[in-house]
Amino acid sequence: MRRFKFIFLLSCLCVAASVTAQTPRLNKYWVEFSDKNNSPYCSCRPAEFLSARALERRARAGISIVENDLPVNPDYVNALKINGVKIHSTSRWLNAASVVADSAGAASLKKLPFVKKVDYIGRHIPVKNPPNRRAKKRTPIPSYPQPD
Repeated sequence: MRRFKFIFLLSCLCVAASVTAQTPRLNKYWVEFSDKNNSPYCSCRPAEFLSARALERRARAGISIVENDLPVNPDYVNALKINGVKIHSTSRWLNAASVVADSAGAASLKKLPFVKKVDYIGRHIPVKNPPNRRAKKRTPIPSYPQPD
């Protein structure tokens, strides 16, 4: 009986090790783009990519629209998606994107002509959304009659 338990435990460990070895480890990478060329956005039409409030704020402060204000080129973002990476976020001012990929996906990104560099950020740990908490029932605080 002991031998059976030992063999069963050993086989479970082997199966668990093989399953974890087969899943690719996902990491976060910071992808910097070389330029904002061929972007569908233009600084002459800021209403396409800035809100009305942002335009009003800029007008009050006297800040002009420059190339750094343009969003990341959507063609570049689509090319990253085609290469099999998940876009986490983009930065228009840094002209870059944070992506989630395995090491092979990151290596393929380095070969794209519009990618300036790819930096490793860290391991990607998926976060599961916690279930909604029930609202606590609040008991009313007893109050005393107030004199007029």
